[in-house]
Amino acid sequence: MACSHSDQLTAYVDGELALPERRELEEHLKSCVSCPGELAILRQTAEQLSALPAIEPSADLRRRVLHGVDASPTSVGRSWFAQWLTPVVSLAVAAALAVLIIHIAPRPAPRDRSLDSADVTLAENLDLMKDLPVVASADLSDSDLEVVAILDQLEKAE
Repeated sequence: MACSHSDQLTAYVDGELALPERRELEEHLKSCVSCPGELAILRQTAEQLSALPAIEPSADLRRRVLHGVDASPTSVGRSWFAQWLTPVVSLAVAAALAVLIIHIAPRPAPRDRSLDSADVTLAENLDLMKDLPVVASADLSDSDLEVVAILDQLEKAE
């Protein structure tokens, strides 16, 4: 099983780790079972690569490669254009799809907004319905109920 620090070993061998990361990795190497072996393989590979003779390409090869680069259809300007064009086209396609979906999507049927008599009665007595739990929990006497009935009749008379 690979250690979570194994991805830092190549940078460590190449001397590319910052000082805090390098110290942390060195502390980790003291206790890890798999990293020291992998580090040894990486160091041996780096030594073998540095021992290989340098290859100098011929002038003809350089000329052909540079000519091929100049003739390449992916120039810097085109690359910038492609980088700019891709998000713009993607955004335009997404906007067109959104508009299409909005116009084609079925709309829900309008709801019937007419009120029946029970709804009207509830709306007229909304204050009483809000206070219903308070009134229901109170111990009302018969005389209290008569007063409520009289007040109700007075409200209807106005």
